[in-house]
Amino acid sequence: MRHGSLRLCTEWIAPTIGNFSCQVAPTYLADRVFGKKSDTNDVYDYSGKPLVQSVLQGFNGTVFCYGQTAAGKTYTMMGDDAAPGFLRLALQ
Repeated sequence: MRHGSLRLCTEWIAPTIGNFSCQVAPTYLADRVFGKKSDTNDVYDYSGKPLVQSVLQGFNGTVFCYGQTAAGKTYTMMGDDAAPGFLRLALQ
């Protein structure tokens, strides 16, 4: 993903007056973006497994889930019998 400043311009038109406004849009940097066919194992192998290995070597580690309500954060961490989550995978 490319990191840099993007300009977001909006235009709205009142009955007799046109207005134009530009501002710098926020940009975000991502290490990796997973596709629709990715599962919790794919995400864990990329980010969780190296973290667990470094914790076992004495380093601190944190998995922080952030997102909208009902987006699947708890499921990602806990999983179920058919698809274990981060916590179950870390304990294996």
